Amino acid sequence: MGRQGTRKDVKTVAFVHRPGAGGQLTEAMLLAALGDELRVCAFRSEAGCCGAVPCRRWSEFDRAGYRLFLLKDGEGTSLPPAGTGDANLVQLREPTLRALGLYGRELAERSRRSSIELLQSWLSAEALRTVDFHKAWGSDAPRRLVLRYEALIRTPREAFEAVLTDVGLQIDDAALERAVAEAGRASDRAAEISLSALEADANFVRPLFAEYMNLLNEEAGYQGYAPWTDVKPASGPVTTLYRARRARRDGNFEEVVAQLTPFVAVNAVEPEIRVLLAEALLETGRDLEGRRALEIVFKTEPDCFEGHAVLARHAYRQGLATEGRAVLREAMARRGGAAWTRAFLQSARLDADLLGEFAGHTEPPLGRDAVIGGFSWILGREPESEAVIEVHRLLHDSDDLRSSLLRSEEFRRFHARFEAGEENLPADMSAPPLRDEVLTALHWLLGRSPRSREEAEGFLASRSREELRLMLVGSDEFRRAYGNLAEGV
Repeated sequence: MGRQGTRKDVKTVAFVHRPGAGGQLTEAMLLAALGDELRVCAFRSEAGCCGAVPCRRWSEFDRAGYRLFLLKDGEGTSLPPAGTGDANLVQLREPTLRALGLYGRELAERSRRSSIELLQSWLSAEALRTVDFHKAWGSDAPRRLVLRYEALIRTPREAFEAVLTDVGLQIDDAALERAVAEAGRASDRAAEISLSALEADANFVRPLFAEYMNLLNEEAGYQGYAPWTDVKPASGPVTTLYRARRARRDGNFEEVVAQLTPFVAVNAVEPEIRVLLAEALLETGRDLEGRRALEIVFKTEPDCFEGHAVLARHAYRQGLATEGRAVLREAMARRGGAAWTRAFLQSARLDADLLGEFAGHTEPPLGRDAVIGGFSWILGREPESEAVIEVHRLLHDSDDLRSSLLRSEEFRRFHARFEAGEENLPADMSAPPLRDEVLTALHWLLGRSPRSREEAEGFLASRSREELRLMLVGSDEFRRAYGNLAEGV
């Protein structure tokens, strides 16, 4: 990354894993070992993420003194492989154990009871996501490092140290012991798979999970794990639904119809499977059959928003904007429908006029954390109320917020007292600043990032965040910039 010949001390790692694969444990161990020398970016989901690989801010993080820059993606579907010389860390877990645990958690979170139909549908969708993950992060990914959750649980010291060695990081024994202690606190330590252990789980249905295993074995080599029962050709309801989902992903709606029509005719299915069939029927010109399929869904699931989405998309593609808008207005009348319709219109971009009706509900330009950060570093306090936060979130961007706070009467009075020597450090000071806080303080007070690692280390030597704030406000750089700003007030 970066220009040829540029010195780069921070190591960059693209870290990908599926939900339930233990990625949180790895991140916790890295944090325990490296402390604030670890910089984590939740790719494309973190506020302010540039969305680029290589990251446009890596040189800033390098100057700030970070040792490891972790670009993480909990699904592994949006983060491309890291650049030449950087590592791609792929964390895996035994697929059946991971799926069984994840299924149980999702049932609890959604307050749902398991059924054969639900499990069939869920496993088919999970198989599709896992196969896509394997295709994106299989053996073809450059500088691919594989970390298996089982190794992290059985031999945490050896597995963790091996990853750091491959990345090019060295840590001392004390840091390594902190990471190992974190592994000992892992809440889920299931690493060994056996049929008896699987059957002890109330959600385990052996024929369906065996089919899931066979399917992943065919499509993804079972991610390098040994099958837990005899391997057979993938066949059955999970495979049929998987093939239909794959065909839909590929835009092959004729194949979706071919897979699902006979299956739905003789099997009870989840509403989402009927919606999938209805969409395929509409897309292949069989409108009457598609609409009838959706009528069946709406009789039992009137709040099935995906069904409304299928009808709306089809209407707009047919040039029937009035019909599409009527479908969406019906969805808006359902519980939770307004929020769903707004999100649908934002992603689908089908009807700008209808989306305009939600103008008052759009997210403000600035995040809540940004406003709190600006107040803390510039005014030395947090906003006095949620109403104040919301008002300042409406400003154009962080530069606009910075200028507004620096020009405020409150800051002018503070700066006058400071220049007169009347502002002193509080007796009860906070902890020394972390690297993230140094970056934030420089942004709000000086409007820039660190110029060098040496400069960042100097700021990190501050005894407290309050001392860092006064140090920056008292710098010649700030005085010059503030003087120019004050003249324009």
